[in-house]
Amino acid sequence: QARGKVSDIINAAIVHYRDDPDLQNLIDFGQKEAVVNTQCGWGVQARGYLEAGAVIYTTGCVDTLGSWIHSNLLLLGGIALGLALPQLVGIMLAQILIHQIKDQIKLQLYNHQHRADPWY
Repeated sequence: QARGKVSDIINAAIVHYRDDPDLQNLIDFGQKEAVVNTQCGWGVQARGYLEAGAVIYTTGCVDTLGSWIHSNLLLLGGIALGLALPQLVGIMLAQILIHQIKDQIKLQLYNHQHRADPWY
């Protein structure tokens, strides 16, 4: 199910390749290596299967992405946790601050209503 969703997203991105320059740059970045292949397919058929596999990609991007995510699962989980924990701590501290402000407002109203000096 996840593989189908990723395939749908990638196919939609390829369909709209020219519409958004950021999307175009992202797809181009994902396809580039250290050396740009200027002679695509030149001399590949003369090589053996294993030798050609080092030069050309024999797996699809969805399979490659899935295996990369699987091999880097701990790293991705650590990054997600590292991003989520400060957010959760910030939310909790904001809630504590809200309750403290409400308590101070209630205390101020109580003190204003129960003053000893009626002329104050």
